[in-house]
Amino acid sequence: MSDTQHLKTHVEDEVRAWLTKEFGQTFRKDFLQVGIKSDGSPAVREFDAISTDGQIVASIKASTWITVGGNQPAAKVHSFYTELYFFDLIGKRAKKLLIFTDAAARNGFAKICDGKKADDVELMPFELSSGIRREADLALAAASREIRIVKPRKR
Repeated sequence: MSDTQHLKTHVEDEVRAWLTKEFGQTFRKDFLQVGIKSDGSPAVREFDAISTDGQIVASIKASTWITVGGNQPAAKVHSFYTELYFFDLIGKRAKKLLIFTDAAARNGFAKICDGKKADDVELMPFELSSGIRREADLALAAASREIRIVKPRKR
């Protein structure tokens, strides 16, 4: 099975470094409260990048738009909407960025969610450096081959 965790770390580190330059403050992966559990304790969720002052919260998506079978990527769209849901749960306390490292994924999702997302969430493109992009492409190709191998055939 492909190990994409190493890649995820590199991609997120590169995006957080860019955010630091762009907004003039450090970004870290951290948890924010998104609600209250039935026992009264805080319900938390981890976000990929939170500014030091807590005023900017970002989730990073390295998914590509194209599926192995050439279909609309339903599972990816679902994961993007999941991010929007958790952004909604943190309320109006921060600027919210859903960052896409694949322009086609950002553009495709922008069309699908047009009119169906809160105005305070920005769908932001981010271009990976060539080294990380190459590594990402290789990892995604390996993962796609694995899906093709285990995917049951339609009859």
